Amino acid sequence: MTMTSVLTSVAEPARISPRSPAIRTLADEHATLLRDVRRRTTPILALIDAHTWPAAELDTLTAFLRAAVLRQMSDEDRLLFPGYQTAASFRGLRADHLRLHTLTQQLEQVSIDPCSLPLLATLIDEFIGTLQRHLEEELAVFATRVDVPPDLPITAELPNRTARWPLGSGDTLIVLDTLHIDQMVQLSIERLLRMRPGESAEVRSSNPDLLRPVWDWMRCYDTVGYGFSRTSSGPQQWAIRITRRDAALAP
Repeated sequence: MTMTSVLTSVAEPARISPRSPAIRTLADEHATLLRDVRRRTTPILALIDAHTWPAAELDTLTAFLRAAVLRQMSDEDRLLFPGYQTAASFRGLRADHLRLHTLTQQLEQVSIDPCSLPLLATLIDEFIGTLQRHLEEELAVFATRVDVPPDLPITAELPNRTARWPLGSGDTLIVLDTLHIDQMVQLSIERLLRMRPGESAEVRSSNPDLLRPVWDWMRCYDTVGYGFSRTSSGPQQWAIRITRRDAALAP
């Protein structure tokens, strides 16, 4: 059975490894990510200036955005933001993540159904501008917090650094009401699939019908590696809890 009707891709792509051992902090990772996006957009913009549709170059870009940029955004949500669910500054950063998802999907769509060259240039300019502003604001937000070390490591190292800096308490919380209805299933599942063994997530909504697609997709995907339960998180709030089982303990 294929799952691509609901989620564009469930594969866990390989992380883009830093090319230099000097890239050890989140700021370094951000700079590398933005540099690599620009390397893939520059030939596209050059072809647009030459009035040529950049078919292969656009496919290369969108594959990189989903495998590297959106993967990094998802990891940051899971590893950096879980303890700050109510902070306004972090809600703004999550909104940026959602906008980058939307722009990536729009670029993927025009790679299949081409648009005008000026519109393509506008989408690419907006993506680069949004990404650059977001990365700068993210570092600025962390710089104001006394509970965050100044040498915040790259996301690949965060799971090994929790003894030094607890990255928030409790399980991952996904509130569907805060996500765009066209993307809530995809964003939720992408987050759930990146849980590590022993981790749990609570998915909440004021509308129980919104929980059904996430519940059905995950149960169809894997009932051995994941545990499922329904809970109530308060008046007019429904929730499901999904736990990634330890492989050694899975039935």
